[in-house]
Amino acid sequence: MGDARSWAGRDRAVVEAERDGPDEVFTFAHEVVAIDGDTVVLRVAVDYPSSTWRDLWVVTFAPDGRATAFEEWPFSPSQPDGH
Repeated sequence: MGDARSWAGRDRAVVEAERDGPDEVFTFAHEVVAIDGDTVVLRVAVDYPSSTWRDLWVVTFAPDGRATAFEEWPFSPSQPDGH
């Protein structure tokens, strides 16, 4: 679904700034919850050694398979306010 070469400019800088580096350890799992035309809703689980995240992603795709829109609803069950 993704190609690291497709990230460029500001978008790549934002993604890279949120990571600890290329050797960052985490597990990732996802489940498709709904599909409506070119838009998909996914339930995402990301587990890092020090934190756990359960998110909903809303992604809209172009005909060539690239994402044209991305919305994330993050939730961290281990934090008092969920964020």
